[in-house]
Amino acid sequence: MIRMILADDEVVITKGLCKLLDWNSLGIEIIGTYGDGESTMEAILKEKPDLALLDISMPGMSGIEILQNIHNMELPTRVILISGFQDFTYAKNAVRFGAVDYLLKPVIEEELLSALHKAFDLTGSTDFPADADFESGYFEGPGVLSDTKEDSGDFLPVLTCLEQKNGTRQEQKLHSFAYASFLQEYYKDREDVVVFSKGDHILLLFREGEMQSLSGELEKLGNLHPAPDGGRLAFIFGDRKASLHHPEHLLELLIPEKRRLFFAEGPVAVLTPIREEEDESALNSLSRLREAMLNDILGMKPERFEQDFEQFARALKIASGQRREDANYYFCSTIRLLEEKLSDLQITGSHTDTKSLLEAGRSAESFDAMQEYFKGYILEHTRAIKDTALKEDQKDIQKMKEYIDVHYRESLSLEVMAGEFYMNPYYFSSYFKKQTGTGFKEYLSFVRLQHAISLLVTTSMKTYEIAAQVGFSDARSFTDAFVKKYGETPANYKKRILADQS
Repeated sequence: MIRMILADDEVVITKGLCKLLDWNSLGIEIIGTYGDGESTMEAILKEKPDLALLDISMPGMSGIEILQNIHNMELPTRVILISGFQDFTYAKNAVRFGAVDYLLKPVIEEELLSALHKAFDLTGSTDFPADADFESGYFEGPGVLSDTKEDSGDFLPVLTCLEQKNGTRQEQKLHSFAYASFLQEYYKDREDVVVFSKGDHILLLFREGEMQSLSGELEKLGNLHPAPDGGRLAFIFGDRKASLHHPEHLLELLIPEKRRLFFAEGPVAVLTPIREEEDESALNSLSRLREAMLNDILGMKPERFEQDFEQFARALKIASGQRREDANYYFCSTIRLLEEKLSDLQITGSHTDTKSLLEAGRSAESFDAMQEYFKGYILEHTRAIKDTALKEDQKDIQKMKEYIDVHYRESLSLEVMAGEFYMNPYYFSSYFKKQTGTGFKEYLSFVRLQHAISLLVTTSMKTYEIAAQVGFSDARSFTDAFVKKYGETPANYKKRILADQS
């Protein structure tokens, strides 16, 4: 951790600065706040902080005087000055005395981050302190081996990095610096770990330990130094043990493996090499799993689809060689295959623009996001299946109604209708009511009554004659059905209609 003190004679300023940034996430620990120059200088001499954030105008000793003392005594503390408007020119000139930067009150978050960025020179080729041995790439100091030490035994290489999606570049650099500093501190007493850094990449070399045991240790690091919001820590194992003398070569081999982070899950990603037998097994099962998944869609089995899709996605993650473009292409080809199957079944309304689909897959931030996108897209095709099924149902119902309209005079029953349309009677009854909202017997009675009304008002046929003509078994059943539907007998209905017409 970077150790820092704050000094300002206004308590509200020091409290505000304490809350302005999430200092811990930046790897900075505030070890003290002071309200006058003398106590501040005493703290610097005693604690030797890495950084001091000082107000220029303080009782007892000014920030400039403290700065000059630090310079004269060759103390390691770096200084950022804070000034009011009236001291602004004075603060600007103080940079030549060794101040890292100067900030005008009220302090703005972005300007403070920029000053911290300057304080630790995060624009250089390494995120480690200036006393590192950059020629060899190894870093002298407690717990860190250099190439002057004996290379006894093989080392297991692990590339580590801090993935960050949020924050400015300055904030990201500060977080990366804090992570590197944490690793140095954490391994300072370990003689079996080498820390190598080049650019934004950090390589950990473990003299002892296997991947399985080290995976637990690396996950523990993620808990001890959690990534900032929207980020995560990543660890990528090399596929072989290596000599201490070629860290740059190991780094070059492992850096391309960062592409696999697209497929990793969780706030701490630990990736191990893919075994050839896993790759081959996944590739062999991929076609079978895809076929099963597509059959679930065609068979409208949503619960089964969920299970088969998850298995398919897991196999695809491995079979793609954990290459984003390969995974994207295979998802797209799966959708094209589904649409071909739908076309063979004469199910229309689901055609994909392959170019747009590929672009959508490429824009996914992770394999999980890509997987969810294509899962939703595949499920969208169930609408086309439902629409086609609905149209077929409508066609069947229309045929049933037409059959009733033609044969209403006959002794129609559920058994007769079910046999005509190759269904069992129970299913026919349920299907007819579901599609029309009316039971079969009720609908048949309605059709017969419509024809009966026509005969009532246009002929002189008797009630029993009309009943027989339209398919009722007798005059009583005809009259009962008529009264139930229209609230009066057929005879009264005819008298009222004729009276209205006279």
